[in-house]
Amino acid sequence: MELSVQEFLDSVSNPNTKKEYRHGIKKFCEWYGKSAEETLELRKDDLTQRHDENLVEYRNRAARFEKEIEKFHSYLLGQGFTINTSRNLTLGIRQLFRFYEMPIRIRSGSKVSQTVKTAKNFPMTIEHVRVMFAVGDLRERVVLSMATDLGLRIGDFIKIRKTDLPDLNQQTPIPLDLMTDKEKVVAHGFLSQETVDLLKAYVPTLERKNGNPYLFPSNGESHISDEWLNRLLQRLTEKARIRLNGKSLTFHCFRKMFLSASIDSGVGLTAGKKLCGKAI
Repeated sequence: MELSVQEFLDSVSNPNTKKEYRHGIKKFCEWYGKSAEETLELRKDDLTQRHDENLVEYRNRAARFEKEIEKFHSYLLGQGFTINTSRNLTLGIRQLFRFYEMPIRIRSGSKVSQTVKTAKNFPMTIEHVRVMFAVGDLRERVVLSMATDLGLRIGDFIKIRKTDLPDLNQQTPIPLDLMTDKEKVVAHGFLSQETVDLLKAYVPTLERKNGNPYLFPSNGESHISDEWLNRLLQRLTEKARIRLNGKSLTFHCFRKMFLSASIDSGVGLTAGKKLCGKAI
């Protein structure tokens, strides 16, 4: 069996995740001094017990890359990368090994697994959504209203198809179940009356793009990109004159707001996770 890094990357559907894995693998290979394919062969060899080798020797050899990844992580920290970035840069090589059924087991307490909470995301509230809504056009209002209702990851949101929509003539709130791509769980969401009214006005405008099945189509045959959607939010933020104070308002802020609202309203975090498709 040929071990190919490209085969692994082709299996990653999210373009941002793929980009991060590719970058992490490249950084590791530059540090380690071998190509990804050579590294895979070494890992394969490490996991193959030799006939003249006792169990202790075999297990020590099999744990080689666990130690190498810890060294790589320490190197990244020494180069000035943050704790979170250093961890993320190790994920590419670790997921590459996992893809070929040769996973690395990071020991308990290893610094490789450590992360710190950041305060980079803007603490968005429903009031911020309202002022953006006031300056948005029809499509932008549909995005804002649905994002508030569903709390989905951006990758799942942009892939919603017109055929995924339920019958909009039902009594609201209308259930909308969607399979999430990253965690492979169903998001049991609901559409509000405001979103339904917007969709009834918006969906007919997509008739000129009959060949495109997506609710938020690109100019081609696919859906809008996550970069495009985040730029849309940035434009609305500027137009609504929202002060970010150095923080970042991205689509992920809707998910955080949704889960916070689930807690504050008494729905609860567990139920909120089921609604927005977050693994429990």
